Amino acid sequence: MTDMFVVVGANLIWNDQDQLLLVQEGKQRAKDLWNLPGGTLEHGEHPRDCAIREAREETGLIIEPDRRVGQYLGTGDFGKQRIINVCYASTVTDQEPSIDPQDTVIDWQWVRPEELSSLELRAAYIETVITDVQHGTTETGFHDCYT
Repeated sequence: MTDMFVVVGANLIWNDQDQLLLVQEGKQRAKDLWNLPGGTLEHGEHPRDCAIREAREETGLIIEPDRRVGQYLGTGDFGKQRIINVCYASTVTDQEPSIDPQDTVIDWQWVRPEELSSLELRAAYIETVITDVQHGTTETGFHDCYT
């Protein structure tokens, strides 16, 4: 594992039926795994701005991050990277989800938290952040979610 950290802006986007939006990855290293809409920060970018940009790129949605939920430590690329996932609870302000054929996301779906166990998730932190939101234990520092 390297000593370098990758910072990711990620979104918890809920609909009015208490379902969470997940995207299915198309990148070879994570093909078919389900993830929160989000991605790596660009140079000089704030995690909040990254979450907004990535939601638009991956889902076609215009979102507004309402609050930061927390920071979740994990690994990526089969343990070669350490990742800080900065997660936001976000609200859709425009459009329905759609897939851009130019992006690496191949599908999306709304899921209830209890349905997560039936999906192959990209990262362990996804279930942790959802549990934190449900129990009101957010923004308490870094959460260790190394897989």
